[in-house]
Amino acid sequence: LITLVERARPRVFGTLVRNGHAYTVQPDPWVGADPISVRTAAVTALDLHPSDTVLVHLGSERTLVPYGPSRSPDSLRQRALERYRRAELDFATEVPTPGPDAPRRDLTDLMTFTIDGPDSRDLDDALSASLDGDDVMLYVHIADVAAAVPVGSFADMRARGLATSVYLPDYSLPMFTPELSYDACSLLPDVPRRCLTVEYRVSPDGGVSDVSVYHSLIRSDARLTYEDAAAALNGGPYLASDVQSALDVVRQA
Repeated sequence: LITLVERARPRVFGTLVRNGHAYTVQPDPWVGADPISVRTAAVTALDLHPSDTVLVHLGSERTLVPYGPSRSPDSLRQRALERYRRAELDFATEVPTPGPDAPRRDLTDLMTFTIDGPDSRDLDDALSASLDGDDVMLYVHIADVAAAVPVGSFADMRARGLATSVYLPDYSLPMFTPELSYDACSLLPDVPRRCLTVEYRVSPDGGVSDVSVYHSLIRSDARLTYEDAAAALNGGPYLASDVQSALDVVRQA
């Protein structure tokens, strides 16, 4: 005797298709499921039409949640959410154990800051700058995610499945799990983080005379918002003196 205890995929997102007097839901290609039969009465009760997008809950009865025509904003938004949830189910969420690290240049003594939206949690780039005579040495630090995500790991495969982070008006769907996006790979203040740094020498006329790229270790000193930076560059309120000085140097570049 075999009894269904729990479905591996409790909900399926797809497009309503009519076959004569019967209806099926054709799952989106990334779902990887066969068409699902649904009751004509449920379709009629919700006033659904062929090519409408629906979410099917596979409980004791197949409950339908409509999202309108397949290219409607609600449909596209929900499709993005469902794809993200599918990746969450398919791949492990623990932080992977990285292998041996690359040699890194210690830049933790540089005044470094990030500039992002007030609600941003995945801080993936930071800036530093210093003066060398009349030239500006500009440093752009990019979070070295590859140092935390080995090739072929669950997190790597999950990221391949999503391909990109998605930013919606009221949701953020990161390509990596929150443990990575919001913590281990986020350039949070006052904690050392592994980065790839691009170092530029910028002359007073804006010309770039030298560029180098290397693995680095940084420590962000301040988390600025776009509004903070704009205000500090346009007459105040000003930031702490060391952060303000670094921001002013970045502006020169």
